[in-house]
Order: sequence, then structure tokens, then C-alpha cells
Amino acid sequence: MHSATHLEEVKWMVVGLFRNQNQVVDMKKAFLELTLNIIMRKIAGKRYYGDDVSDVEQAQRFRAIHAEMPSLIVVAFRLALGGDMQCHAGASEDSFSLYLDHVLGVC
Repeated sequence: MHSATHLEEVKWMVVGLFRNQNQVVDMKKAFLELTLNIIMRKIAGKRYYGDDVSDVEQAQRFRAIHAEMPSLIVVAFRLALGGDMQCHAGASEDSFSLYLDHVLGVC
């Protein structure tokens, strides 16, 4: 089951690369998207990157949250070092920072 998911995702990536063979492709981005698609297909059964995404709105939300993930590392270090947490009051409702603030009870 898992190997079929891996094979399918690699096949979709290779097909996408052939489709764009006359263009410069960022391979780091391509492998990141491949990895995230494999992980999310195992967890949620859905793809969030590529041309054949089933739920475009949900994929866009996932990508936006994923873009905020580096801030999670900063928060983890601040908590580990006993630093003060501040409320991200200016963050949008869907932002990961605001979600994390509510989970941690900061706001």
C-alpha cells in the first residue's frame, strides 16, 4: 500500500517534469512537494501539490500554513529557553501563529 503511494507520487512528479522539459525547474521545490504529497496522502489521503489537486481551496490553505511552519521552530526554541510568549494579535484568523497562540493559552 505505501509503496504504491510512493510510486504513484514519483510517477506524477516525473510526468510533471517532462511536461516542463523546456523550462528550468527548481528541483529542491519539486522534491519538497513530492515529499509533502507522500506524507499527506498517507495521513489524509489527499494531494496538496501538483496539477490534479482535488480540493483547491483546502490545498491553498495547507500551503499557506506550511509556509508559516518555520515560525513554529522559533516558538519551540522560545518555549524551550523559557522565553516570554507574545500574542500575535495582528495575525489573520487562519494563521498558524494565532492558532498556536490559542493552543498555548497566550491569547
